[in-house]
Amino acid sequence: GTEKIYNRSKAYIYKDVNAYRRVISNIHRLQEASITVRIRLNIDMHNAGNLQELTEELHQEFSDTKGISVYLHTLFEKDKGSQAMHDSQKRAFVYERMKEIYIRLKDYGFVEAAKLKRTIKTFYCQADNDHSVVIMPSGEIGKCEHFTEDHFVGHIDHETYNEELIEQFKELRTEIEACAICPIYPTCMVLKLCPNKHCYEEMRNGTIHEIGQSILNAYQQFKNKQQDETDR
Repeated sequence: GTEKIYNRSKAYIYKDVNAYRRVISNIHRLQEASITVRIRLNIDMHNAGNLQELTEELHQEFSDTKGISVYLHTLFEKDKGSQAMHDSQKRAFVYERMKEIYIRLKDYGFVEAAKLKRTIKTFYCQADNDHSVVIMPSGEIGKCEHFTEDHFVGHIDHETYNEELIEQFKELRTEIEACAICPIYPTCMVLKLCPNKHCYEEMRNGTIHEIGQSILNAYQQFKNKQQDETDR
């Protein structure tokens, strides 16, 4: 959220620090060091309107967007604002705000061009990826950022891992009939342990739109390359 909202949400740790300005300052420093920064805006019923204001703030802070991109991510957690996302009308409201914010972010140069993937996807996320782990402040090692209290597979001070639990994170959910004809099934959330088991039309449409954009972008690049070769 905006400065006031962000600082209020972080006050349980940073009571005497302007956490928002600290983050903004760090992004500037990373940008100056030519380190790519991707800013994720978590959106739900609670903050959909405030993120529209934040978009304007980011535009004022980073008129030069080189190395900086921004994307939106919907939340369906247990808090009040996220729980409201399971109501069809409220969810439709949030996704409408998302479209408006996305257009503004694109106009300001914060949106990365969608690209077609050049390799076959062999894992869904970090949970079933053999090359990814989550390290907790306690030193416990997990496979998923959503499991911070349990389901640990090891510890940074030990060389052994719970191989059985690692394999459990790779187990797939049972398919339902609708999956058979869903165009986004290959990139879907199909892991049995995944807490994000929501499948709404707005989510599917958003993914399909992104795939369509990546196809159009790839075709445009192909045309541009052909034109360059012709001009030579």
